[in-house]
Amino acid sequence: MRRILAGACLSVLMLSVGCKIFNSSNSGTIDPPPKMGAAPKADELVSYLNHNAQMVSSIEAQHVVVTAKQDGESPIDLADSLVAYQKPARAGARPSFRMQAYMLGNQEVDLGSNGDEFWYWIKRSPYPYVYHCAYAEYPKVAARGAMPFPIQPEWVVEALGVAEYDPAVKFELRESKTTFDLIQRTKSAAGEEMVKVIAFHKEQRPGKSQVAGYILYKTTGNAKAPYETVCTAAIEDSEVVPVGGGKSAVLPTKIRLKCPKEKTELVVNLGKVQVNQPFGQERVGVLFTRRTLNGYKSYDLARGTLDTGGDVRQAGGYKP
Repeated sequence: MRRILAGACLSVLMLSVGCKIFNSSNSGTIDPPPKMGAAPKADELVSYLNHNAQMVSSIEAQHVVVTAKQDGESPIDLADSLVAYQKPARAGARPSFRMQAYMLGNQEVDLGSNGDEFWYWIKRSPYPYVYHCAYAEYPKVAARGAMPFPIQPEWVVEALGVAEYDPAVKFELRESKTTFDLIQRTKSAAGEEMVKVIAFHKEQRPGKSQVAGYILYKTTGNAKAPYETVCTAAIEDSEVVPVGGGKSAVLPTKIRLKCPKEKTELVVNLGKVQVNQPFGQERVGVLFTRRTLNGYKSYDLARGTLDTGGDVRQAGGYKP
C-alpha cells in the first residue's frame, strides 16, 4: 500500500502545480469554441481553452474518490477527499490548489500550492515529511536534481480545464486518426527538453469536454525512441456546470492519470463540483496555506534541511 500511495501522489505532483509550460494570460477576446468537423487552427484551439477557463474563478469538490494502483497491485480507494482551486488575482501569478486524500477517515495525502510555494505530504512514504519549496527557489532545486519527480507540482489545474494560455506562444498543430493535437516544445525547470500535447476530439461533443487528454513527453536523445512519456491525463467524463450570469463552462468529472515509468495509475472522480463559490478570506487561509502537521517534521527542499521550529507557514488539515 505504501508504494501505491507514494506512486499515486507522484502522479498528482507531476500533473498539478509546476513548471509553467504554457504562460497564462487573463487578457484577450473570448472567442467561441471552434467547429471540430474541419481542421481547426492552433489559435482557435487556444481560444477554445481560454473561453472555458476565463469563466471559472474557483472550483471545490468535497467528496472526491481517488482510486490508485501501481505495478499490478490491488487498487486502493481514498474516499471523501478534497480538491480546491482558486484562480490568481493577477495575470502570470500561480494559482492556489489543494488536494487532501483520506482513507477510512484518516488523512493520507496533502498537496497544495499558493502564489509563493508548493508543498506535499504522503503519510506512507519512507520519509513522511511535509516537503515544501518556494517557487522562486524551484529552478535551482530542480537543476541539482533534488526533486523526486521530473517537474514540480500546475498540470492538474490544466486537466481541470481552468488553465489559460498565451495566444502569442507558438503552438504546432498535428492531426491523428481521432484527434487534433496542440503541441508545444519547451524546457522544464531542470533544463530538460519537454514536449506538451493537448489532444482534442475530432467529433463535436456538445455538453462534454472537447479535450481528450494531456500528454507530457521528455526527449531522450535516442534516434530510435526520441520521446519518453512522462505522464498522461485522460479526460474520461465531463459535464456542463453553471458559472453564473446565465453562462456555463465544461469541466472534467473523471480524470485518469498515468505515469508509465513509475507504473502508476490514478483515477480521480470529482463527483459534484461547485464552481465560482466565494471561499472567503478565512477559508482561503485554511485551504491554501501550508501548516504544520502534528508529529511530522517539515523539510525545505531549497535549503535541503529540516525546518527548525517557528515555521509560520503552518500544511494540514481541512476536513470537509
